[in-house]
Amino acid sequence: ETYTLTVKRGEATFMPEKPVPVTGYNGGYLGPAFKFVRGTAPVLRLVNELDRVTNVHWHGLIAPGAAGGGPLPVLEPGASADIRMTVDQNAATLWYHAQMPGWQAIDLTAGLAGLALVEDPAAASLGLPSDWGVDDIPLLIQDREFDDAGNPVYARTADVVEHGFRGRRILVNGTLDAVAAVPQRLVRLRIVNGSSARVYRIYFADERAFKLIATDGGFLPTPVDADTVGIAPGERIEILVDFADGGTALMSTPDDHELRVGTRTVKVADVLTAPFRICAFHTERDGKPSAKVPAKLAPAPVADPASAVRRRRFVLQLGGAVALSASSAHSATAGSEAAPEEMPVMAINGKTYDPTRIDEEVALGTTEIWDIVAPEMSYPFHLQGAQFRVLSEDGGIPKIWNRGIKDTVLVENSTSLLVTFTKPAGRDAPYLYHCQILEHADAGMIGTFTVT
Repeated sequence: ETYTLTVKRGEATFMPEKPVPVTGYNGGYLGPAFKFVRGTAPVLRLVNELDRVTNVHWHGLIAPGAAGGGPLPVLEPGASADIRMTVDQNAATLWYHAQMPGWQAIDLTAGLAGLALVEDPAAASLGLPSDWGVDDIPLLIQDREFDDAGNPVYARTADVVEHGFRGRRILVNGTLDAVAAVPQRLVRLRIVNGSSARVYRIYFADERAFKLIATDGGFLPTPVDADTVGIAPGERIEILVDFADGGTALMSTPDDHELRVGTRTVKVADVLTAPFRICAFHTERDGKPSAKVPAKLAPAPVADPASAVRRRRFVLQLGGAVALSASSAHSATAGSEAAPEEMPVMAINGKTYDPTRIDEEVALGTTEIWDIVAPEMSYPFHLQGAQFRVLSEDGGIPKIWNRGIKDTVLVENSTSLLVTFTKPAGRDAPYLYHCQILEHADAGMIGTFTVT
């Protein structure tokens, strides 16, 4: 089957009676939700109707570098390309977004993102809620600022580059002040953090407990009881929530974070100063029987550090600063350009992104330990084309939401990953590893690697 994804200008309405121009997929804000079935070989036709180059990264898709696993192909204006892939991974919630270095955060603000699912027919026996949009509901969460005309606005200032953008308004699936009607029974929520920098620490307003059933790479071995879960940019979780006793609201706390400079620690306050609502849920009786929470979900993956053939270390750091002109400090809407100023540069192991350089070479079919170090602040680290298990966080046991199969993880100080490389990526189409705070990636916190 062929799926067409056209990058083009369009229109969306975030505030009543205020339609505004956006840049999205197939003409709207956020693209269509794709459903890929394990064992099939879909063709993704990408079409660029913009006046500049663009691409699409399938975040979480385990595919060869040249077939959607990395940031290629890059499409010139008016060009199109077909990506042929074989879907061969566990059932999971993925997403996609444009990944042109220097433009990623702006493109995300403009609307270039969307949802993708991998379905495994073998998972149907679990009996999970599966009525799409009724008891199986996606929540792609983003934070935004808006001007009086209803446009999402973004200015690439030095502070935004250093700390990432955080907005005061929350969009869910492109909707402000989102409200969802749910049946008065067990509901599955697929939550995607589609923000450029904000970390959500989600819970329900009435403090009800829920079951965490999946993370980035698919199902956990068994459901895990939780009442709060952290989800950093690029991460995905799936939870089961019982609405038998009525509705509530999904909430988050402010995303204050630390900046560590030598022996001094500075608290960087969020623009939001109190707990805030992500989405309200109203219940409706539909007379259908409730699904049951399965006792087991998936076989427990083996995480044996002894299987690693090599250990690598990656230090994510704020580098120096360079003068950046207003014209190169791209902005999402007219009038929001930053004035010329010194812009931070971000680096991994002392090097900023160079698309002509290969930073690491990995052997296909091997397993390695990657130690990720974040000396100055927390960074969500994403690895393309492969999945990993978190061995430890700051030398201790991983948080409950970091114990499944992952491709993105928030590194607060130091995190050790056990990574298995199952798909190839050559020098002509390498994978990337990078900070998922898109302002940091745009400022150079990206590395390249081959798997051969």
